[in-house]
Amino acid sequence: MTEEKFVNLIDPVRRAKFEQLKQENHGFLTEEGVATLATVARLHPVLVRCGSGRFTCAAQDAAHFIEAIEKSGMDYVRDVSFIAER
Repeated sequence: MTEEKFVNLIDPVRRAKFEQLKQENHGFLTEEGVATLATVARLHPVLVRCGSGRFTCAAQDAAHFIEAIEKSGMDYVRDVSFIAER
């Protein structure tokens, strides 16, 4: 499903918050932004970049994976962002 089709499924209030999150920080998400996105569009994919790689996951799972990575002490999280559209 393309992002445009996905966003059209969200009610207008959540859609406005979703668009605001995308505009803030040029598509990158803060810790607070990840939590907000998880409540607005919990299954929307995000890109998590670490020191030794990257992966995508649903917004609702990002905080859990970030915590696990940081707790392991074997890697670190560089940033979290929306996935770029072509």
